[in-house]
Amino acid sequence: MFILGNPSNIQGMQVDIQDLRTHLLE
Repeated sequence: MFILGNPSNIQGMQVDIQDLRTHLLE
């Protein structure tokens, strides 16, 4: 899940957001 404010996880968060966006579009 998201760990806000943790710079090391920003790239992972971006991938998760894209994944969620894809699921919403389906």
